[in-house]
Amino acid sequence: MNADDTTQSGSISGTVMDVLADVLYVPATEIDTEKPLDQLGLDSILGVELTAILRKRIGVDLSLEDVREANTAAGLIDRVRRTQVSDAGR
Repeated sequence: MNADDTTQSGSISGTVMDVLADVLYVPATEIDTEKPLDQLGLDSILGVELTAILRKRIGVDLSLEDVREANTAAGLIDRVRRTQVSDAGR
């Protein structure tokens, strides 16, 4: 992994956490990355808002089902990274 990969990876993580924090109206530092998203307060309406903001900010196209399957903030970050890699290969 080179420095560019680390920077890009860090910015993805930070962006996902910032968007999640904005949608949940809590500071990003208060989000337990291993706690299920529904236990953090993310319902389907907020999930749709989350996917729309992520699409606008970083161009990643996630479905609500992708968010549900990710289950946690850490899983969501991983899903976004994998989706970006997959989209870049197209």
